[in-house]
Amino acid sequence: MDPKIFHCASPAATQGDASEIAGTKLRGFPMNGLSEKVRNNNKARQVRLRIFLLENGIESRELARKRGLSPGAMGDVLSGRRPKREHIEWLIAQGIPGDLLPEPAVPQKRGPKPRTDHPAL
Repeated sequence: MDPKIFHCASPAATQGDASEIAGTKLRGFPMNGLSEKVRNNNKARQVRLRIFLLENGIESRELARKRGLSPGAMGDVLSGRRPKREHIEWLIAQGIPGDLLPEPAVPQKRGPKPRTDHPAL
């Protein structure tokens, strides 16, 4: 496998030949519906965030290192795939405007489903 080839779920990348983006070839592959919906959610916010980071010389790899996350995990936070509240608050404290960041995820209650009491028949 060519190390410069990355896979992408973009519908544009799945049509015709592989497209060139920033010198890197993209080839599409199928993804489940939910993952694709999350990935394509609010592209305008993500573009504005990337522009802000570029204009201010902030690299997501450096943010990941400072936060103790892998670069991939930081990418997931910034894209909205894993927007934990503590990570979003930390990014705001680093000077990134909150309106450019995804809404923090509401923590889910873990554990077994509650039992419902049914009257005896």
